Amino acid sequence: MIKVDFKKQKFLFLIIGVILIALTTIWFHQSDIIISEQGEKIEPWLAQCIIDKQAQANFFNPGDLMINFEPSLDIKIAQNMLLAHGLITEDKFLLDWPWPYAAPGVLLINVPVGEEFKWMCLLEKEDIVIGVQLNQVAKVLIGE
Repeated sequence: MIKVDFKKQKFLFLIIGVILIALTTIWFHQSDIIISEQGEKIEPWLAQCIIDKQAQANFFNPGDLMINFEPSLDIKIAQNMLLAHGLITEDKFLLDWPWPYAAPGVLLINVPVGEEFKWMCLLEKEDIVIGVQLNQVAKVLIGE
């Protein structure tokens, strides 16, 4: 008759279980990493948001985004948020008067061409932003 040492058997199963959990965790974690065309790592929520935004876009002026804020928001708060994201520099601050366009609370900003959808997704997460749209007005007006 074979004598089984249950203590060693439990310990062996415990070690195998820990190794399987570790390998599974590493595998799932790596599957959450998405690499952009530029070689940067993108979080899954951002990648999905970019895909959704691209599906909704028909035509737009490359590099332009229209950001909507509460009309009563001080423009300096909006500028500081854009400065924190690196989308404007202090020497390019907008005018100090309420809002530069006819529609209070709307700013037209430039982002790197090809990154419009990424910036839409990132800026929409800001508490002071009501919405972000592609600048489709310019293309419609010039007939492209």
